[in-house]
Amino acid sequence: MSLEQPQRDEIERFLNPGYLDLDELLDALEKEVALSENLFRKPTLELRACAPEKRKLAIAISGGGAAGAYSAGLLEVLQDRLKQRGINVGILVGTSSGAVNGYGVFVQSVGMDNPQFDSDPAIKQPYESYIASVWSFLARDSRASRWVVGRRSWIVRLASQGLRSRWHKAGIMISLVVLAAALQLSLFLALGLLAGSAGARPSTWVDFGSLGEALPYVFALALAGTLVLGTAVWFVARAFRSGIFQDLPLLNLLANTGPNGDMRADPRIPRGQTVDRARVLSRDLVSAWYAQCDEAPEFVVASTDITSGRGCLFTLVRPETYDRLLRREWMAVQFDSDSGEARDYRSNADALFTLPQNLLQALAASSAVPGAFPTQRIGIYGRDTRRSAHHHFVDGGVLNSSPIHIAIDAGATHVISLEILPFSESGPIQDDKRGDEGYGLVEAALSAFSTVLKRATEEDIRHTASWNRFLTQRPGSMRPGKGTVKRHRRVVPIYRVAPRDHLVGTIEFDGRFDDGEVPTTLRDLVRRGILDMQGRNIWTATTHYEPGWHEPG
Repeated sequence: MSLEQPQRDEIERFLNPGYLDLDELLDALEKEVALSENLFRKPTLELRACAPEKRKLAIAISGGGAAGAYSAGLLEVLQDRLKQRGINVGILVGTSSGAVNGYGVFVQSVGMDNPQFDSDPAIKQPYESYIASVWSFLARDSRASRWVVGRRSWIVRLASQGLRSRWHKAGIMISLVVLAAALQLSLFLALGLLAGSAGARPSTWVDFGSLGEALPYVFALALAGTLVLGTAVWFVARAFRSGIFQDLPLLNLLANTGPNGDMRADPRIPRGQTVDRARVLSRDLVSAWYAQCDEAPEFVVASTDITSGRGCLFTLVRPETYDRLLRREWMAVQFDSDSGEARDYRSNADALFTLPQNLLQALAASSAVPGAFPTQRIGIYGRDTRRSAHHHFVDGGVLNSSPIHIAIDAGATHVISLEILPFSESGPIQDDKRGDEGYGLVEAALSAFSTVLKRATEEDIRHTASWNRFLTQRPGSMRPGKGTVKRHRRVVPIYRVAPRDHLVGTIEFDGRFDDGEVPTTLRDLVRRGILDMQGRNIWTATTHYEPGWHEPG
């Protein structure tokens, strides 16, 4: 047996142990697969302890709307255990609801969370992590959607719960008939005239001597009905011109997560007041991060810039991390500082910035599912000027549903991926639990969007695992480049945490109610995440990206 064989076997067991529990994961985070050379200067790999100052642990949090409550449950356990082991989180990367979850960890890490969760008995929750407490608080009355989409929560209930009985369906049909009759009274007049011309007694319908005398009235009523119908259509088009749902309730919720917020505040407050409060909190958070950036985790929010047609990263990262992202051709927009701390970033000619007051709006942009929520208009500028060019941004999941590759490009040495879609273990043929009911219009559109995100996530992890396999098979590729060539190649261990079964749809904030079944609430999802994180549910995806993977060919 070769002298290197035991070492290779040890590395193979480290890279492909299958499912782990949390203690095994924490043990693995203290190790790394590094390049070394044997006696004959042949490049090889060795498993060794990873020095804490060299370890950069990334938590990559995928999006998924209401299912983000599950990731909050995972974070509840993960944060506590990392703290017990003295393992620091180096970078938080999130997209869509994953960005909001990452924000909850970020706010707590810089000491800017709302003290109501510790002091107010009406708000305090039985959780240690801030983000799990927020999700649980939203679900306190099983009407979380009104805190996310506001007065349009009825659309959420209609899309996620449907018409649950024949009486609901009959009521909708009767209402539509009555509405049509009210808008087109001329229809009944015309029917009366037709009946009169056919020999019926006109007095029972309309009291006109001839059809000619009635024509002006018919025309007037038809014109009035058309105007009323057109006005109603105009109001509906105006109300939904930028999206099915509103963005103000979510922004208001985020604005109340800071130390001066009131989580009990009515979400229906004036837009100007909400925007002002969100900007003040954003500036305070950015200032707090710069003041402690050496200890606080870096924070990356993935979004999609539809003005330039590119994926965009809103960042609060250190200068060396920011330079790495630019070298990998990311559109990285750093939150600027009012006190001059961001001057080190301006050495790069490609650097982009946005005002610190835009942090919470960037979170709203990362969660803006196209068509469902309005786009977010945010100004960005270069290093030599503060004259902003305003771009429009939507959900980060459009181009970057999985933040794993973003975390690796930012210099992560280990990645924990928190996901809300189950692994594809069951194959393409499986029953749909909906039976004959099918999908509603809005639900079908959002489910299709979730399917696109799932596919993109699978492709991202597959490519990352493939690259890790290449490095383990050709260790020489990890050697530093010569001259001006700079390489940052390493085997990056990836650990995926995902549910075993489908959770809820993107907009099912109030839970899904099926006949004869107990509704699933956000609090149920938080608890399920906690239980999954405590079990043997962490898949090592470093080289085998999911269970059931087999060597190609």
